[in-house]
Amino acid sequence: MMHTSLRGGIIEKVNLFKNEHGIISSEYPPTKEIISNNLDDLFPFFKYFDLNDIIEEQLKNIVDRYGKFPSKNKLDVPLWSYDEWIGALFLSNDKKYHKIGNEILSDVAINSDTFLRPVYSLTSRKAFSNFTPRVYGLFEVVFENKDIIDKKIYEQYCEIFEKTLLLIQKNDFLPVIDKKGLPLFSQEFKMNLLNSFYYNNGIKRKVKVFLITILDYRFRKTMKESTNFLFSFLEYLKFNSTQKNLYKKLIKNIMLTDSIPVKTFANEAEYTVCQSTAIIDNICDFSYFIERDIEMINYAVLLADFFIDIFHKKGYLSRNYETDIVMLDEVMDFAIALKRIYSITSNTEYRDMAEKIFDSCKIFLCEDTNLHYTYIDMKTNKRTHIDPKYNFLFLKGVIIFELEKGKDIYSDELYSLSKDR
Repeated sequence: MMHTSLRGGIIEKVNLFKNEHGIISSEYPPTKEIISNNLDDLFPFFKYFDLNDIIEEQLKNIVDRYGKFPSKNKLDVPLWSYDEWIGALFLSNDKKYHKIGNEILSDVAINSDTFLRPVYSLTSRKAFSNFTPRVYGLFEVVFENKDIIDKKIYEQYCEIFEKTLLLIQKNDFLPVIDKKGLPLFSQEFKMNLLNSFYYNNGIKRKVKVFLITILDYRFRKTMKESTNFLFSFLEYLKFNSTQKNLYKKLIKNIMLTDSIPVKTFANEAEYTVCQSTAIIDNICDFSYFIERDIEMINYAVLLADFFIDIFHKKGYLSRNYETDIVMLDEVMDFAIALKRIYSITSNTEYRDMAEKIFDSCKIFLCEDTNLHYTYIDMKTNKRTHIDPKYNFLFLKGVIIFELEKGKDIYSDELYSLSKDR
């Protein structure tokens, strides 16, 4: 009965969030801004509830109106926002969309040799800019769908990825270097120079900030910049584990330099965020699929305990001790991260805590509309923004904590649904 009721509710929400062209909008009330770059997040849930008709309808409406590149500006495509569009094409049951996915992969690999260039120009048909780990989420899609990707294209991406590993293995972190900055230095020189000044305190920290400004260097750890690469790296290790020590080196660099909590650096600014759950997911997945590393597992547990402590002291899960802003997606992802830790450690305290964190998501529900808000200011109780994406992603928790409550997070049924793409 719950499945039937939920299924009907999903159909209602799809219709509610459609814009005038019959495409799910990325905003509510619906606008012309479409959700194409998040469909890979949503389609697995539609498949779970046997809503393949919605998947085919959405792909048809988008391709008919926008072609294979649903670009906002019709000039270029930032690939970090297109991996989920390509992944969505491969989730279709119709081979014509697989063909389109293969065409896109072939196009965007142009000019890519030692690394995948992150921006593809729709006007010049060329790729440009420098190494950006965030774009490597595309390789996760490639590795997951190797059975339906053209063999030559798949081999090309494997070759690019392996060359990228050679490029980064002499560094202790994943650098992000923009195409701007002074042209006086080579990319290799910039990477080595910044690596030598990788300190977070005192005068050396100030020097690093100065270098960041001069070289137009971008560096973010534990969020989209690094974790997109690491999740793809994990998929690669599942069929080729020869580089597992490089993966461990990148993870342990984060462990050793940031301690608790994980910090994110965006130029000279520092942020302490709940989104370190991506690192917990990485460590648990590595431990489950590749190799059990006690040091990394202990670090994941320490990170989890840090945010559990916030939850106990404040009664809700915020990004850090100072803020009163709570975000639905972060709370849900943390609950699922705790399920991963439970699976890896067998410590029932994390299973029970995961359920408590999930139950706390009830505060986001607007009972009048049966929709979920994205943010809540716990100090003022002000709820803001209704995002179609997060309303569908809420199904992740419903399935894992209610419909399939007794199943392991790494079961065939739940693992794909629980991934944070």
